[in-house]
Amino acid sequence: MMEQYKLYITLAILPLTLGMAAQEWRLWYSADLCALNGSSVEMSCMYTFPSNLTVHKAFWMLGTQPVDDADLTQDPAYAGRVGADCGDKQSKCTLRLRGVSAADARKYYCRVVTQREKQKWTGMDGVALTVTELRVVSPGYLREGKAVTLTCATNCSLSGEPQFVWKKDGRQVGGAQGRSLHLSSLSSGDEGSYTCAVKNHTDLPSPPVALSILYSPRDVLVFARPSGVIVKGATVTLTCTSDANPPVDTYTWFKVNESTPVGSGLQHSLTNISSENGGQYYCEARNEVGSENSTFMAIKIADECHCPLSVWVGVSITCGIIVLACVFSFFTRYHCKKRGKTEDVEEEFDDGASGKSDQQEEDDYENCQYGNAMPMACAQDDGEPYDYQDCEYGNAMQMHSAEEPGEPYAFQDDDVYQNVDELCMG
Repeated sequence: MMEQYKLYITLAILPLTLGMAAQEWRLWYSADLCALNGSSVEMSCMYTFPSNLTVHKAFWMLGTQPVDDADLTQDPAYAGRVGADCGDKQSKCTLRLRGVSAADARKYYCRVVTQREKQKWTGMDGVALTVTELRVVSPGYLREGKAVTLTCATNCSLSGEPQFVWKKDGRQVGGAQGRSLHLSSLSSGDEGSYTCAVKNHTDLPSPPVALSILYSPRDVLVFARPSGVIVKGATVTLTCTSDANPPVDTYTWFKVNESTPVGSGLQHSLTNISSENGGQYYCEARNEVGSENSTFMAIKIADECHCPLSVWVGVSITCGIIVLACVFSFFTRYHCKKRGKTEDVEEEFDDGASGKSDQQEEDDYENCQYGNAMPMACAQDDGEPYDYQDCEYGNAMQMHSAEEPGEPYAFQDDDVYQNVDELCMG
């Protein structure tokens, strides 16, 4: 980039002849600078001096006072950030300053010192440094469907003709290289965080600016709790939901074919419902951008509970299973009892086939009239015939064991059924 210089003449103008031009003091400065906060800058001065003089040193300083030891490169406050190149001390002196901040925004001066005490010169104009930051400027009110232009602004005009880089949510916006970013027909897809930066200083971006698109309510829906057919006298609550930016200010409830609203607020409750409450309801959601109506919600009123078909089917199946279980249990128990009697008869038949006499069979029958409950022989210790009363129930009676002496065993009917059940199960 071609540097522009300001001419400063420190001596009275002598006759303008080519031969004498080299004996005049002249000093030019580079243009004033506008730099990004945190960036590096470079400024320079060019000078001429009488040929009979020798430049002892050239340096940069902050003030205009003729102080020979005010070299900026020796200032502790600039240690590590400043550098100077004054070449062969014949015509040019350059100052480089890194990591500039707002504290560096001031004027800088170039001073040339010769071997003669009174031949020392300072350029009075100096170079003004302005330090700025980038910021994204956008209109405060962005509506869906409208166009908007974002601007990467600074407090001063950056030196040169820099190109800019735009990013949305950290990703570069393709094709955008100017100071301005134009967005046409805004939609929710344009929402995000935007930053801008100078192309050669992408490490120094502007603070992010969130772009929020305003739109009227959409996706407006109504939900009913409880849902389905409502019984007379019950309560149902209607709730309205929507998506809007800014959020919905007001909700208004309407009933189809009625001209006036029936309620307001996010929810609308119908208490002690009667047939007059039946019909279709909807809500209107409104914000500062616009409004939108929901779909219709039908409220049906019934005199009594109408159970769904699925409930009746479930009840019928359950009842059928219970009936089948009862029938199966009845026939199973009947079969077991019948099987027990048949086995008793078959046992008697087998005894008759063994060749016993009629009297023996009659005695056996009497002894076994309770099945296997009585032993084949019940004889007293002295060999006398048994007392039928004592052995009346066979093994079902424990003689003189569990009971007191002389007391017969208390026969329980459940014992018989228990034996039969065990026989059936076996």
